[in-house]
Amino acid sequence: MKSYLFVTALALAFTASTAQSNTAAPGAATTPASTSWTVLNIDAGERTNICQRQTSYCATMCGSPSQTATNFCNATSMAWNCVCTNSNNGSNATYLDPVPFAECNGKSIACSAACPADAQRSTCVQSCTNFYSCGTTKAPASYLQTGNENDTPAYNGPPPPASSSAAPASSTNTASSTTISKQSLAYKFDIGFEMAGFAAITALLAHAML
Repeated sequence: MKSYLFVTALALAFTASTAQSNTAAPGAATTPASTSWTVLNIDAGERTNICQRQTSYCATMCGSPSQTATNFCNATSMAWNCVCTNSNNGSNATYLDPVPFAECNGKSIACSAACPADAQRSTCVQSCTNFYSCGTTKAPASYLQTGNENDTPAYNGPPPPASSSAAPASSTNTASSTTISKQSLAYKFDIGFEMAGFAAITALLAHAML
């Protein structure tokens, strides 16, 4: 009987260990080379050019300048927005707008430049390219879109929840937050289950030694 309990305890310990190794903490995913680059690192003249392309792109996507309810781009802060008066709202696919695309492209280039000059460089560069995937639905969310031309956008990640000048939330950002919350909940559940498992193992071992 003692041998059976001991074997059972070992099996439970192995199961708990496997679950722990297969459960990664939220945010533990591998990321490309770190960089502090922001869209403000772009030359002032080029930022003006990007803004001109942005407002022109917005008017085209809406159908005409008269069909834009909101259309601005601040070349100093790179805050922008595009809202049409009809259903052809180009800002629904912001990864195609000139400002978010320029930001994504700049970060991708800076990421590749930060890769170490060793045997792993090519892998790192490819990782940067895959991570940013500029001009596609896989491109990271941009937070330069604001409600007002004079608002200050967020250059590195989403703005704080309490910020009065927070950029309009998108369905993509909401989905991302939901995913993170679900991951956090799953992680906490796994930890709780793991603790319960270890408590059971301890009790079984103590009983087996009687």
